Amino acid sequence: MPKDAKKRLILIDGNSLLYRAFFALPQTLTTSTGVITNAVYGFTSMLIRLIKDEKPDCLAVAFDKGIVTFRHETFAEYKGHRPETPNELRHQFGLAKEVLESLDVPVYEKEGFEADDILATAAKKAEEAGNEVLVVTGDRDAFQLISDHVKVMTTRRGITDIVIYDRQKLNERYGIAPENMPDMLGLKGDPSDNIPGVPGVGEKTATKLIQEYGSLEKVYAHLDEIKGEKLKENLRQFKDQAEVSKQLAILHFEAPVDFDISKCHLKIDLSKARETFAGLEFNTLFERVRELAGPEQKEAGFKPQIKETTFAEIEPLLKKATKIAIDGLGVLSPAGIPPVLATNMQAAHGAAALLPAPPLGFFLAFDSAGDSQIFQLPISDLPQLKPYLEDERIEKLAYESKPLMFALRFTEMRLAGLSFDAQIAAYLLEPTRTSYEPSELASKYLKLYIESPAKKEEPDKALEAALRCYLAFNLEKPLTEKLAENNLDRVYKELELPLVPVLAAMEYRGVGINKEELKT
Repeated sequence: MPKDAKKRLILIDGNSLLYRAFFALPQTLTTSTGVITNAVYGFTSMLIRLIKDEKPDCLAVAFDKGIVTFRHETFAEYKGHRPETPNELRHQFGLAKEVLESLDVPVYEKEGFEADDILATAAKKAEEAGNEVLVVTGDRDAFQLISDHVKVMTTRRGITDIVIYDRQKLNERYGIAPENMPDMLGLKGDPSDNIPGVPGVGEKTATKLIQEYGSLEKVYAHLDEIKGEKLKENLRQFKDQAEVSKQLAILHFEAPVDFDISKCHLKIDLSKARETFAGLEFNTLFERVRELAGPEQKEAGFKPQIKETTFAEIEPLLKKATKIAIDGLGVLSPAGIPPVLATNMQAAHGAAALLPAPPLGFFLAFDSAGDSQIFQLPISDLPQLKPYLEDERIEKLAYESKPLMFALRFTEMRLAGLSFDAQIAAYLLEPTRTSYEPSELASKYLKLYIESPAKKEEPDKALEAALRCYLAFNLEKPLTEKLAENNLDRVYKELELPLVPVLAAMEYRGVGINKEELKT
């Protein structure tokens, strides 16, 4: 972009958005060590969405600094009714700033000034330089910033219900011009900031008065013309309070901050962002950041070593194994499997295309074969694994064991000795989650970045199976320790794991249906 080209700048009220996110999202959003991250998660999600949807050239965030501002000199009770910041939110301001630093987004704050004043100053400078500005906040006093080149995006409820105000939209909603927002707030007050206004004057009355007379000062210049003795008396009695309220509502356009739009150019360095997002266990959000960064910053994720082998080659390892991680995608595909298995499938379900994925074979990992060594056996060797799969003395670990047990039913084999299922363990720890993807659990519990092979245009099924094997082994320790910490180990061992083969058998057998009754 040429140096003097017009830029699109987004200015964000950090305090406003963090508070919104904190009260919109449950405090059960935590890291594996118990750090509450609901506010910073919602804040980061909104930030990413803004970048994606609005495509700014530049971005900056402002925060309040300190409790006392210059407005307290005018009105000591300004914001005096607000409760203290919840302890569960207090630490998340620092976390949000860490996220912004990792994304190279500048943060502006100044002792004695509010974020709104910093936004007003920055918006004015950017507009005077010929740029387009979008201010993102939940505070209505920011509407006075609206101009031909400045718009305000505000959240109405939660963190997703948003609306963008320009002059026309503001007039449709309030019936006044941006410049008159302080006049209206001077009359009606603003309970959120403890700005008193005039008792008995609400938004409808304030709007009508401003529309008729043009400003707070002109309302008082024509006080004798105003209809309604009670209204007139209140306006007369609380004139000083109305004038103070207007002054409190006016934003400071000359806050002493060194705002420089050239330092706000949006640039994402994945190497910086990855560490911060991994520490917060924001794996899904990091995937969204990677999409924003573009293909030129393509970052390779962890990949285990896959060794194609045969049963004969790994039998010595099997004979001395005490623990095996297992996976097998496409293990029962109709093409390329031993005829007896295809016959069993057809006999049991009458559908050779039950699992149409291409045959990949069977994937194994051993505790004695190295942390990231995964063995891939041909599908034809599966019958030779039967005595080992059915040996209770060998612990079996799986990322998701039920589909594996279900598939093995077609081979007249069973999986015995199941001691760990990563998805079940993760579910017990976080039952409200909607997914337990390998990449998410790897980030949360291993601080390991994995680029999910399942999300590619042409998924690498072999790599996906190998990753699941690797994670079955490496997630066992942190997840079982976490289960014990939360007194869930008994439920896990005595209820959930024993139920897996029962559920697999139920799925295999299916449900008997009276077709005629069903038609009826």
